[in-house]
Amino acid sequence: MSRENVELARRSLEAFNEGGLPAVENMLDPKVVFDLSRSPFPDAGVYRGIEGVQKWFSGLADAFGEILYEIERTQDLGEQVAVLLRVRGRGPASGIEVDYRFVPLFTLRGGKVLRMDRYGEWEEALEAAQQSE
Repeated sequence: MSRENVELARRSLEAFNEGGLPAVENMLDPKVVFDLSRSPFPDAGVYRGIEGVQKWFSGLADAFGEILYEIERTQDLGEQVAVLLRVRGRGPASGIEVDYRFVPLFTLRGGKVLRMDRYGEWEEALEAAQQSE
């Protein structure tokens, strides 16, 4: 099942790039949890359910405008998948370019994303995945 999880993580990010959050919602478990408490952004926190994820992305869009995720690396961890992402965007009001990397650690089951935990570094995400086994 883990190869399918890597593909689900990849498809969800590609779908987001093409159609935003509405294109991804059918890939999220209704009780999905996005733990963004490690984020450096002001709205860092834990977002629960589809509504919570919508709230997070709405704030992100306000700050960064159109966002593009580029997958640089993935690692199959069974029910979890680590993804090194490069994120690019441009502030809608300021025009300032945004270009940074982070590592979402996706937990997937039954063809749905159950959880996404945000880490700043690849090694940090892999260590967290080992601890959750």
